Amino acid sequence: MPLYEFECGNCGVFEALRPIALRDTAPNCPTCEEETQRIFSVPHFNLSSGSAFLKARQTDEPRLEKREKEPTQPSYQSHKRHRPWMVGH
Repeated sequence: MPLYEFECGNCGVFEALRPIALRDTAPNCPTCEEETQRIFSVPHFNLSSGSAFLKARQTDEPRLEKREKEPTQPSYQSHKRHRPWMVGH
């Protein structure tokens, strides 16, 4: 069931779990039993358990990588054929 926010004129804002079928009918205030109105607010998302939270935590600090040895220079092939632009064909 979704969680909706309602406002009582006397007590203020409160939240109530309501079935979707009853989303347009406002419940009475739980403390003073007065009529209430539904408040339309921004939805709340919990990203702390998802992969977005883990990715954000991993990118806080840069990774340090050690290189065992310097990379070797690429070796160039000599052209043994008449067409040097077709190396390896």
